[in-house]
Amino acid sequence: FTAVMLHGSAEFSCSCVTIIRVLVLFATCSVTSGVPYQREFTTNVTGTLNSLLLNNNYDKRIRPDFGGPPLLVEVNMHIKSLGPVSENDETYTMDVYFRQAWHDRRLSFSVPGVEEFSMSWLFLDKIWKPDTYFLNGKRSYLHKITSPNKFVRIKQDGNLTYSMRLTVSARCKMHLRKFPLDSQKCPLYIGSYGYTSHDLVYSWTSKGVTLEPGVEMAQYDVVNITIKGDLFAYRGKGDEYSIVEANFHMRRSTGYYLLQIYVPCSLIVCCSWISFWITPSDVAGRTSLAVTTVLSITTLGFGGRAQLPKVSHATALDWFVIICFAFAFAVMIEFAVINFTDK
Repeated sequence: FTAVMLHGSAEFSCSCVTIIRVLVLFATCSVTSGVPYQREFTTNVTGTLNSLLLNNNYDKRIRPDFGGPPLLVEVNMHIKSLGPVSENDETYTMDVYFRQAWHDRRLSFSVPGVEEFSMSWLFLDKIWKPDTYFLNGKRSYLHKITSPNKFVRIKQDGNLTYSMRLTVSARCKMHLRKFPLDSQKCPLYIGSYGYTSHDLVYSWTSKGVTLEPGVEMAQYDVVNITIKGDLFAYRGKGDEYSIVEANFHMRRSTGYYLLQIYVPCSLIVCCSWISFWITPSDVAGRTSLAVTTVLSITTLGFGGRAQLPKVSHATALDWFVIICFAFAFAVMIEFAVINFTDK
């Protein structure tokens, strides 16, 4: 019986060793056969990219369809953050993903199993790109950490999508007559710097401008974002340039001004009325109370205007402070009249 058991164990061990050898051999064959295929695929892709730029005599200085109809450049933006808004500089700032799309048939390709190429920023220096800029931009820059934040996707039919991450600071004309109960409309104009409308035409994609959920600003609420296309600008000798426009409609939050100016000034005016219950003979008490209220209103009211540009017209806040000042000053006049008539 013992001999039979030993004989069975030996056969089982031999079977296991045989199975393991077969599996190892199969895996080795699979890996070995996959390496040449991978190398062949990579070589094919590399050759395709080289042929796009070299064999086709690609010239990045010439726009696609040169000499033909204007090239359509579609743009869209996704806003990651918005603000701050500076009334003094009349500017607003935002962090955006800015995307452009156009067709360049010189870059069409056919590689089995590949629908598009996602290329790094290094490839962008080898192809033509639209010279898009922001007409009312003031201080804008491309993010470069840890590498330039831009890339391009090339589809088989030659459609390209060029994406980059930008921080844009643009001019916005402020209308402050209703400050701090005002609303502002800040535009952003996008167009070509050198190509006229005979060469490039800009249009918004179906997405247009989108805002990241949860984006908030300290002093403004974004009410709406509107876009316009088929617009033209004129420069130099009357040359016509195609542009698109995005408008950011923002309403100022009044909570800060209510707590810091409106409520304190209103309470100070009410405090000035206490002098009506002070006997006229108490000259020092009534005078000090009246002067203190006038100075407090002046400090609170006009101090809140320090962040605004020095405009020549009065704002809604100015009129409120003036009215509060008039009430407090009237208390002083009332005391002076009573003190004079009592004599």
